[in-house]
Amino acid sequence: MISQDELTQLAALARLALDESERATLAHDLDLILDYVDQLKQADFSQKVRPFPPKVLRLNLKESENVLREDGEPHPPVASRQFKVKAVFNN
Repeated sequence: MISQDELTQLAALARLALDESERATLAHDLDLILDYVDQLKQADFSQKVRPFPPKVLRLNLKESENVLREDGEPHPPVASRQFKVKAVFNN
């Protein structure tokens, strides 16, 4: 359980102005988070779990196949997209 001093220090570091109800809510939420972290610390992660069989993750692509768009110029050059100042003032 987080102490009131720790909560006050945490709120000051985060630059939070909390009233009493917000302090109570934050203390409760932080206790839940810290309890969950404790549960994760106790979990056994020594076994490697493969959620999907390896064949599912493979893509059926030929090694030389390009899955991206063809190279080319997708937009006109920058100069053609800009207006010409002299032409604007001459009209």
